[in-house]
Amino acid sequence: QQVAPALQVEPGMRVVDGDLRFAPVLPEQWTHYQFNVHLRDCLLQVRVEQGCTTYRLLQGAALAFSHHDQRVALTVNSPVKECQ
Repeated sequence: QQVAPALQVEPGMRVVDGDLRFAPVLPEQWTHYQFNVHLRDCLLQVRVEQGCTTYRLLQGAALAFSHHDQRVALTVNSPVKECQ
């Protein structure tokens, strides 16, 4: 039985001086990927698709961060879609 090699995805996530920053990249052969991030008292869902990234706050009152150097402010039930 063959096992497919593990693929590493660069979500482009960094914390700089306490500020969460995203610059996600989608691998060429993929249609999308998604992951969750626990930060402070928040649970953030990030979905990366061709040309767009959707941020959804699943838990927590509010969360602010940067997407490709643009400020994003989220509240629960108010997802934000950033497109290039």
